[in-house]
Parts: sequence; C-alpha cells; structure tokens
Amino acid sequence: VRKERAEGPAAAPALLVSLVDVDGGEIRYTDRSQGVDFGATRLDFTVKEISLDRPVDIHLSAALFGAEKQNLKVKGRVGPFGPKADLHLLPVEADLELEAVPLASLEKGIPGFKQRLPNDLDLGGAIGAKAHVSGVIGKEALPEITGTINLSGVSARIPQLPQPITDVNAKIEFTGKSAELPESPFRIGKSQVRLAAKAASLAPLNLSYRLSAPELRLADLRAAASGAQRPELLKDLKSEGSVVMRDGALSYRGNLSSPGGTIADGDYQDLQGSLSFASQVARVESLSLKAFGGALKAEGRYDMRETTPRFAAAAIVQGMDLTQMFRSLAPSAPQNIRGLLNLDLDITGSGKEWNSIQKMLQGQGRAEVVNGTLLGVNLADGVLSGATGIPGLVSLIPADVRNNYPAIFASKDTEFKQLKGSATIGDGKARTDDLVISAAEFESYGKGWFGFDRTVDFRALLLLSQQLSQDIIGRVKEMKNLANDQGRMEIPFNLSGKLPGAKPRPDLGHIARAMQKGALERGLDRLFRKKSPKGRQETPPAQGQQPPGSQEKKQRSPAEEILRGLEGLFGR
Repeated sequence: VRKERAEGPAAAPALLVSLVDVDGGEIRYTDRSQGVDFGATRLDFTVKEISLDRPVDIHLSAALFGAEKQNLKVKGRVGPFGPKADLHLLPVEADLELEAVPLASLEKGIPGFKQRLPNDLDLGGAIGAKAHVSGVIGKEALPEITGTINLSGVSARIPQLPQPITDVNAKIEFTGKSAELPESPFRIGKSQVRLAAKAASLAPLNLSYRLSAPELRLADLRAAASGAQRPELLKDLKSEGSVVMRDGALSYRGNLSSPGGTIADGDYQDLQGSLSFASQVARVESLSLKAFGGALKAEGRYDMRETTPRFAAAAIVQGMDLTQMFRSLAPSAPQNIRGLLNLDLDITGSGKEWNSIQKMLQGQGRAEVVNGTLLGVNLADGVLSGATGIPGLVSLIPADVRNNYPAIFASKDTEFKQLKGSATIGDGKARTDDLVISAAEFESYGKGWFGFDRTVDFRALLLLSQQLSQDIIGRVKEMKNLANDQGRMEIPFNLSGKLPGAKPRPDLGHIARAMQKGALERGLDRLFRKKSPKGRQETPPAQGQQPPGSQEKKQRSPAEEILRGLEGLFGR
C-alpha cells in the first residue's frame, strides 16, 4: 500500500546572512510625542554570522549626540534570539565604553529615559561608563554589570528642594548585580555634603548609605521660616540608613545625629533621631535633643494613605524655658506665661493646616510649670479687689494689708512656684479638672478649659495663706466666715474671656452670704452679751479697724443686725 505524504504549509526559508558591515553611517530617530531626538554619526557597525539559534558577534562604534569623534564603542555577542525573537528579553554579553556625554543629551536621545525620571527633574553635567555587561536586557530584567560609571559635574534641580544639587563628581563601581559609591562630595545649595552608598542588589533595589555634612543649612532643604533672625544649621550632621524597593513600593529606615546647631532661632544640643518610611507612612521612631534649657523626647507617625493625612505624636518635655520657646517658636504671638515647662503629651489628629488640625486634635496631656509667672493676670488682686458693690464692704483688702504684700498687690502679673494639671484635648480645647497654682501667699484649685483661639473659661477657688488670711480678718471681721477650719480664707472665682484680656472675678454671691452670716452672728452676740459694769464703755475697736457697718451714719441695734443677717441668708 502506498502512503501519500500529507501536504502541509511550506516551511519558511532559513535566513542566512553571513555578514552586515556598515562604515561611516548615520542614524537619526525623532519622536515628537515623546520629545525624543536621537542622532548618531560616524557609525561603524559589523555583525558576523547572523543566526536565530546562536549568539551573534557585533562590533559598534559611533559618535553620539553631536560629538565630533566616536565616543561609544561596543564589542560583544547578542542572542540567541530563538525562533520567536523577543527584543524585550535580549541576551547580551558585551564590553562597553562611553566617553563623557551630557545628561541632557541622554534625556532627549534615549526613548523612555526621561519618562523613568521624576517629574520636573532637571539634570546637568556629564556621564561616562566603562563596563562589561552580561545577562538579559529587558523591561523587567537587568543584566550583571562589572565596571564603572563616571559622573562629572553632575547637577540636579528637584522641585521639592529650594536649592539645586551640584558639583557631583563621583565614580560608581558595579560588580555583578551590586554597586558601590565610595564616599564622594557634592553640594546642596551652600551646604557641603559627603555621601557613600552600597547597593547589595539593583533589581530589586536594596541600598544602604552613609551621609555627613559639617554644616547643613535647612534653607537649602526647605523654604526659610518667615521672620527668622538666625540661619538654621545642623552642625556635624551624620546619617546612616537603608532604602529598599519591593513590588514597586519604597521603604526607608535610618538614623541621624548632630551634636549642636540652630533651629527656629533656638540653639540645640545632642540631637538624636531614628526615622522610617513604609507603605505611605512616615514614622519618627525616636527623637531626642536638648534645647531651651531643657530636654525633649518624642516619637510620632504621619500617615499619607488617605487624602487627608493623619498623625499621632507623643512627647516628654523636661525643664524647657517657656520664654525661650515663645521667642523661637512663636515670636509674633503674645506670651501669657513664663517659667520652666515639664510636659507629657500624647495626641492624634488629621489635616494639613493648623485651622483644620486644631478642630481634629485629640489626646491627653499633663503639664507643670515651675518658678513661673502668669503675665497680664493677677489672680489674687483680681479676686480680692473685685469684691465691690456688697453692702457694708468697701474692699476685701484694707490699705495697710495691701501695702504689706507688695509682691501680690503691686504687680499686674501672678508669680507662682508651681502650676500643674492634666488635660483632655478635643474640639479645639484643652479641658482640665485638676488645675493647681501654688504661690507664696495663696493657692488656686480649678477646672475649666483653654481654647486654641486663646479663649478660657475656668471656675476656681482662691485659698489664701494663714498669715494673709489673719491680716485681712483682723481688719474686716466679717471675713472670718470665708475662712476654713485652718483659718485660711477661701474665695470662689471665675476666669472667662479671651487672653490676654480675661480677668478673674470673685463670686460676689458667696462673699455677700458670708458677710450677712457675719452680721447675724454679730447681732446675736450683742443681743445676749452681758452689760459692762456701770460707768464703763465697751472696748473700742483696735486702731485701723472699723466696726462692722461703720459706713452708716448711725450704728445699728442688735435687732437690726439680726434682721439684716437673716434677710441675707433667707431673703425677705
């Protein structure tokens, strides 16, 4: 039986080209949509024994980007391409030598080069290379590179930096799929910086670095603060860390240190910090420094995963001078308090600007100010002098008592030994129910709130010292009903309004009831008092002491005193 051979499509004829030789050629490629304009002249190109199933030898020399002489030389082997050639995965083994060419020419001449760079990045200077390349070149593949890349006078203007990076002269050493940058100098604005880096892997990127600067000017990294009187400097700055790119996501971890410098017109010492960034969340793992005569320890988080960033921070402040802090951090804001601050604060919030942040701010805190002064507010004088309009009382503070305590009554401020309290933060306010102010001749205990718009509303109790209380009661007998079991006068008051204009106001109703109770007691005492021996008068008041009700032309009878006291206590 004779078998017929099945007819099939004819096989493609084999491509047999033994040699391609171009001498003195020229290439011009333009893509206006991508802004690409590539040119090569003096092109010498030789390909021997072209085949799809085995590597092809190539020799290439050319003058790129308008050079007068050949500045690129390539010698090596490409392929095999296989039956289905894929130029996106191209095996290569070659030696490459590129003399220095302008980076601006690479941006314009190599398709896709500029698109791989950050937007609005402006490069200058020149780059050259001498290397052996082995492996696969493709969109997702990177061959092994052994050799060097030379950077000459490279500069970069980055939109996020107010000053350009300049004077980059460095040699990057490549070994296989790793690379190393020996310590090399460059400038950011006026700041001299030295950088060393090592990439254990280029794809995916796994890089470690070491950076130092004898004096880093913050104005070279961000816009200078308005009204700053002194340049902000980080002296002898050192930083080490790592950068990893995994699945297209960048992560960072590092630390920094500086023994001294100036920030916001304030000097600092012993700055230490540990930072990280991953999954769009920046973290201050730890931060410590000495400044304003005290010390700070802090940590925080800034989450950028949502449209409105969220943050959290915790800080411990020890012994910082509030006057120095106001001058440095809020020079235009009125200062309402001075002293040494101790603070333990834990807050969360969201927003980009203070107007929105203050509405969303929440947290807990505890603060203490020692050896301080409330500026523009005299608590004791405001409370004691504010008791006016009460029948039978001209003032809680007799003139001689006022003269004996000039530190309290001759000042517009309140000097104190300690101010302390805890607070809950929310709705644009800090609320407290345990505020304590301790001064030489009084204490104050209160509760209320302080608004971020500088409004306040507090209810408090003024507790005078025993000596000051005795001096007042000795001259105004009715005031003994304001004294507690220890003989210390207690006067409720409130402080409401907007600082610095808010003034303390005593609880006049409480004082009036005490006065009326005193009148009742005095009337009863006179009613039942035994009469003095015939021909003798009752002992007159001590010098400087007025009898109760002395403002009236006629002294009241005991019955009138009793009625007056009862009316005050129970109403008519």
